[in-house]
Amino acid sequence: MSQAISVMYYGVDGRSKHELYPTWHRIMQRCHYERNKHYANYGGRGIRVDPRWHDFWVFAEEMKALGPCPDGYSIDRIDNDGNYAPGNVRWASPLTQANNTRSTVLLTIEGVTRSLKQWGRAAGLTTGCMRSRYDKNWTFPRLFRPSQRIKPLPPQKGGPKTPIPYDAEAVAVIQRARALLREADEQAAKAAAEAKRAKREAARITIEGESLTAEAWAARVGISVPSFKRRMRTRPVEQWLLPAGQRRVATVCKCGTALDPDRSAGDGARCLSCRRLADEQRRRAAGVKPQKRINIEPGERYGRLVTVEKRKRPTKHPNQFRSVWYCHCDCGGDNLVDPSKLVSGQVASCGCREGNRRPER
Repeated sequence: MSQAISVMYYGVDGRSKHELYPTWHRIMQRCHYERNKHYANYGGRGIRVDPRWHDFWVFAEEMKALGPCPDGYSIDRIDNDGNYAPGNVRWASPLTQANNTRSTVLLTIEGVTRSLKQWGRAAGLTTGCMRSRYDKNWTFPRLFRPSQRIKPLPPQKGGPKTPIPYDAEAVAVIQRARALLREADEQAAKAAAEAKRAKREAARITIEGESLTAEAWAARVGISVPSFKRRMRTRPVEQWLLPAGQRRVATVCKCGTALDPDRSAGDGARCLSCRRLADEQRRRAAGVKPQKRINIEPGERYGRLVTVEKRKRPTKHPNQFRSVWYCHCDCGGDNLVDPSKLVSGQVASCGCREGNRRPER
């Protein structure tokens, strides 16, 4: 800063007691004094004070055209990128100045230009909600759809010092937008209802030459619609119209094998072979490796051991047992052996081969 512009000088001509001196002092500081903390946002951007206003008394004289500064207002540049000069300054509230920054996004809708925050205030939406919708390229009228997930707008910080004015133009635009949204929602609801009705009509079920919807068949049988549809999935056609609680007993499996009437239960009954085949198919579909079945009969020989009988040995868990085989050894001893160890050859004696014969049990 040059010596000719000494903004730190309070003077002896009474300027420091003038009501506009603090305003003039601040704009000179942030535009011309590089050590000021706000210099980067003003002077660093090329914003300057008009050379004629370097004289405080000229500044005070020309500011009379704007009238006295209202309570709570301060000086503001109309063009945010322009200088402090005649024709580009005004007295503005904090809310007006907050909407006149470099980061402010201005939207013009039906000839009305407002910032995102102003549109949000008029629509009852938060600034974050409006910013999110703007970033997602929402347009009129969807931009002003009421949100059910946001909380009511919080009160202004610092109390009602600067009340928010009622923006009639913005509110009128939002009302038109929401009227269009209601009309579109009603049309969409009607179209969805017609499509659902058409789908229901197309899904008629023919039983014994008569075609009705699932709802009509369920009402005729006296059961719920989900129960009737479950019958369609799990029962043959002959059992769809049975009264509630009644089922026909299946006597023949799908493969043709005769079933025991006392043990079969409806269309789901299958013979043992079919049940095992279905279980094997489910295991293969799930990627489960099939287990090799171990078949051991009494009297079979495994090394020096001969199987006698199958017994149960308790495990460390209460009320749980595992199967073992009681075996006689050629040396006269006996042993309890796990079936898998017998088959694999891991155990082939009572321990007499190693010279430590196990005691009889």
